[in-house]
Amino acid sequence: ILSAKKNPWYSILVNLGIMTVDGVWLEKLEMHDDKILELHGVAVNYTSLAAFIKQFESASQIFPNGPVLISSGQNGKADGMINFQMRLTL
Repeated sequence: ILSAKKNPWYSILVNLGIMTVDGVWLEKLEMHDDKILELHGVAVNYTSLAAFIKQFESASQIFPNGPVLISSGQNGKADGMINFQMRLTL
């Protein structure tokens, strides 16, 4: 349940929607310690992933600590998609 810990999910989801770029899809969101938002997703290539990360870097008023890319790499399938994990501090 998104509202279980009183996190501002509406604002978080609206801002994530604003940050979207072509070729990047979010698959999972996890909240840790009520302050750290972890994003898991896929990108068609590293160029798209870099554009996605840049969106968060330019939104310092919302995410003052910027994004931290935890991991990224090809998923091992024939589609060549890039799996990634990113962390944001709220």
